[in-house]
Amino acid sequence: MPRWFNALAWILNEWIWRWLLLSPLNLQRRAWKLAPVRELWPALLGERTIIATEPTLAPLAAPLRPMPRLVQTGAIFLPEASDVSAETERFLASGSPPVFIGFGSMGDRNPRRTAERLLEAVRLAGVRALVSRGWAGLHFERAPEGVLFIGPEPHGKLFPRVAAVMHHGGSGTTHVAMKSGVPQIVMPHLLDQYYWAHHVRRIGIGLELRERFSLDARAIAAAFRRCLDDGALREAAKRQAEATRLDGLDRAVEIVESSVGEA
Repeated sequence: MPRWFNALAWILNEWIWRWLLLSPLNLQRRAWKLAPVRELWPALLGERTIIATEPTLAPLAAPLRPMPRLVQTGAIFLPEASDVSAETERFLASGSPPVFIGFGSMGDRNPRRTAERLLEAVRLAGVRALVSRGWAGLHFERAPEGVLFIGPEPHGKLFPRVAAVMHHGGSGTTHVAMKSGVPQIVMPHLLDQYYWAHHVRRIGIGLELRERFSLDARAIAAAFRRCLDDGALREAAKRQAEATRLDGLDRAVEIVESSVGEA
């Protein structure tokens, strides 16, 4: 989109949310004997805003950097209590590292047809694959040899053990894949997923495939092969993993506690 459209979208966003929320917010403030507010977003964001993203992946835009109220902590990686399932463990142990394919909470107009296209890409690329059924319910009546359809798995424990991660570009999945040090293939569906796909490609740790429902199997297979064969891409993903901040949760807690203390 052109830059003027982006600016206009932010203005429209402000108007829409003011219309929806400003009156209820001030009604509650009056009940608490607080002065009304005129601007919605500064009131919602508060005195200090935590930007929980990796600075080397998504640095703050230049106009935002001087603002002391914005603090970029790095991504928040929560501990994962569960282990990789026994079925997935057996599959991982039975051959070379597979590619992971999963689109999380994204829907699909025809999950069986999408699964067929992905399986054909896996066959053409000559790779093994873990395919997460996800909310879309990706499925095939009988998975071919070297392919396993799986349910939810702890990404932080699984991703370091695969050859590449194909995903929808959610912020959490992007950051965990980055921390795992493997190349990513981002196939965005909507909203900020295009933003994350852009930055993954920009810093050279993965590929961006935008035509979610129209890409043929050959294009997907080529992306798989590049993630496995391109040494520079794989090395860049490893270097980025080493540079990723892992203390985002601790820094966020410190900021919250200091803010409470100041109040």
